[in-house]
Amino acid sequence: MTSLTEMENISAALLQEQDTVNALIHALREQTRAWDLIIHQLQQPLAVVRGYAELLVEKPNTKQATLIHSQIVDLQSTIQKLLLWQKLKTNRAKPHFTMCELGRWGRPLAESFAVNVSDHDFFFVAPKWEDPIVQIDETYLQEAICTLLQNAQKYVPAQKSIWVSIQKVGEFAEFSVTDNGNGIKKDARETLFTPFKQGKGATGGVGLGLALCAQIAMFHSGQLLCTTKEGAGTQFTIRLPLAPQRERAY
Repeated sequence: MTSLTEMENISAALLQEQDTVNALIHALREQTRAWDLIIHQLQQPLAVVRGYAELLVEKPNTKQATLIHSQIVDLQSTIQKLLLWQKLKTNRAKPHFTMCELGRWGRPLAESFAVNVSDHDFFFVAPKWEDPIVQIDETYLQEAICTLLQNAQKYVPAQKSIWVSIQKVGEFAEFSVTDNGNGIKKDARETLFTPFKQGKGATGGVGLGLALCAQIAMFHSGQLLCTTKEGAGTQFTIRLPLAPQRERAY
């Protein structure tokens, strides 16, 4: 039988733990507010500077202005990634899911990317039999896919090939970006999806791209997979669950 003293000790310990939890919750909330404030303070002046840079770009002999504009666009993209990352990690992302056939939805995205790829061979492989139907937040999934495509263009050596393929595999839909480049070195694979961690030779960015892709896949109850072999190439696959049959509108 538990004595009164033991009960008092247990109660005191529980109250202490509750105080610790409350302090942690408060700290996290304050951290989130600080994060939002920093991003807001960065976004506002950048929008103004970008507007002036766009005006300069329209004039002749504006090589410097074009460079400034390009850097601002890159910085704004980084800020948007940071903002989305914070929303996903703190469960503040508000989903807007729609039903779609992944092949029909993804083809224009891949083809628009192919227009800007001049130093790689690019191929799109459509679903062979059945276009998989999935529920997606189009904005978030597009962010993940564009990141994978941009990474392929950035890190795959010129004259190599990039494939985009969409297929149904069992109860899943898979959107894959594959290349026959140099592959990923063994020592870099363990931290591939670690946020703010960049591999050797990386240029630009903050090391958030693949970590954000993985978070977006999880947001869709899916996962981001990677298969790679040094000297042979790499494949990144966003695997999503198929939409329940009863919910399909097609």
